Amino acid sequence: MSRGPPVTSLGELLRREPSVQSFQRQRSPTLDRKISAASRNEDWVAISTAVITLFHRKKLENFELYSLTEKVKSAKSDIGQDMICILYKESILMKGMIILREDVKEKSGETLLDKLADIWTHFFGEVLPLLQAVFHHLTPPDGQSLRDIALISFRDIVLLKTKLQEVFEGDTAVHVPPRMIQMLLILQVCIVYLNYYLKCRIHLFNAQEY
Repeated sequence: MSRGPPVTSLGELLRREPSVQSFQRQRSPTLDRKISAASRNEDWVAISTAVITLFHRKKLENFELYSLTEKVKSAKSDIGQDMICILYKESILMKGMIILREDVKEKSGETLLDKLADIWTHFFGEVLPLLQAVFHHLTPPDGQSLRDIALISFRDIVLLKTKLQEVFEGDTAVHVPPRMIQMLLILQVCIVYLNYYLKCRIHLFNAQEY
């Protein structure tokens, strides 16, 4: 698998790979109405409310994880797996990442790096495992995993909306926390794999047309 030319900074490493959003298809108004209706499903409302609190660093109550997984199964039966996957990405992840971004959007320099390292530690160590546990009954389309979708959302909505590029392009040397290095490496591997997978699917689709 080709990884392209070498990068000269961590900022370039982040910017080089295109966003997964560029692969999304344009939606019809009918689908938008279906999504709006599905978002009002009673089980989904309960799931969304509980999961969003995780991004606020709150804990689940005793036995709440089991209750949420059962609600996911029920919602899957009522509104369908594909619809839940859309809501997972466009409702829960969108709102959750905006909550995380609030802590860093005005930060710069080493303060930004320290805050990002803290947010990443919370997201990767606590929120992401619970997201995978709550929604483990789902199998997203197009070969993506729940983990990959969440990681790419973190990159697109949190990381690339900060002043991180300015930090790496500045003249002053900065200390990069180990957790930041972990974050950048994990995101890069995830995105390179996804792009490789999508290219393979496109190649296969084109081959089938002949």
